[in-house]
Amino acid sequence: MSRKNRSIKRGIRRRLESTLTHHWYQSPDDISMMKSLFVGAGRPIERQLSTLLRSRMRRRKKRLVSEKPAVIVVGNLTVGGSGKTPVTIMLAEFLLAQGLKVGLISRGYGAKKPHRQPHWVIPADRAEDVGDEARLLTQRLDIPMVVSVRRLEALNYLCQRAPDLDVVLSDDGLQHYALPRTIECVVVDGEKGFGNAQCLPFGPLREPMSRLNQVDCVLITGQQTKRTQEQLLPFQNIPQFTCQLELDGFFSVQTSKPIAPSESQPKTAITGIAHPDKFFSALSSLNIPVEHCRTYPDHYRYQVSDFTANEFKQLLVMTEKDAVKCREFAGEHWCYLKVSLQTQHLFWVYLMEQLGYEYKYGATMSAFEER
Repeated sequence: MSRKNRSIKRGIRRRLESTLTHHWYQSPDDISMMKSLFVGAGRPIERQLSTLLRSRMRRRKKRLVSEKPAVIVVGNLTVGGSGKTPVTIMLAEFLLAQGLKVGLISRGYGAKKPHRQPHWVIPADRAEDVGDEARLLTQRLDIPMVVSVRRLEALNYLCQRAPDLDVVLSDDGLQHYALPRTIECVVVDGEKGFGNAQCLPFGPLREPMSRLNQVDCVLITGQQTKRTQEQLLPFQNIPQFTCQLELDGFFSVQTSKPIAPSESQPKTAITGIAHPDKFFSALSSLNIPVEHCRTYPDHYRYQVSDFTANEFKQLLVMTEKDAVKCREFAGEHWCYLKVSLQTQHLFWVYLMEQLGYEYKYGATMSAFEER
């Protein structure tokens, strides 16, 4: 496909995503447009989804705490990003610091070809082989990982290859009910919340909000808006914890080593994530002047043809999720902004109690935890 055609296709997809996101989140109290858009088709789709979800819920399997390894599903109720991958990294780093053996499973979303059979992720795997999020996780965490569209098979294969694991983290998979789980952790974007609280296609919900009554805990990333607080108010019986984003600096796309962007260089910022405004806001908070901003669809697979000859010589800033897809052809001055999450000390106490382990206080205390 030519660069022009790829650009047209990217633009159409981005505009569609933008339109849906606006009416799901920016105009949460007005769903008349969405209902008129899907008239004649929306209601049957909604009914089919509701029937399918009820059927799947009946197959939901709760794993006993005594069963090893414990399985923690990190998921969400909404489509698009809410911070699941950063939460998964945070959990893995904490559990490793507690002396536990941890493994990962994922669908491998974004891979060029979906993995129908379990695939053991190795360092040589590229983002297009295993998906951008799986590649990001293995870049940050030196632990066993398996990807497959069938998460139960991924879990079984992981346990065969690494039989001494204490905990397995599933990046997404809340709605994959064939996968038994010890703990269900739902991640909520504090700013976006649940949008208009409608299920697809009228809103961003994969499942009704009543699903929160069955989960073990809720992790809220970032500052909560008044709307998000009101949406979560009926679920105060479910343990809720907050997470804050920390900006860890810039790193070379080529080498992953720390880099200090020159203020005199012209800067272009690109990103292909669900909510690009968050990335641009982060750059602004760091007083990083950006001359040009460019967005791509979520999970976009970058190619050399997406960039001009001059951009390979200039400073290009992106997210870490973008960087794992650009490493093979990155310019010398390309860098990514590394971020991490920190949560409350109370959450770690709760988590270890749920897993049946003794909490080793002080093993992973952070500035945020101490506040």
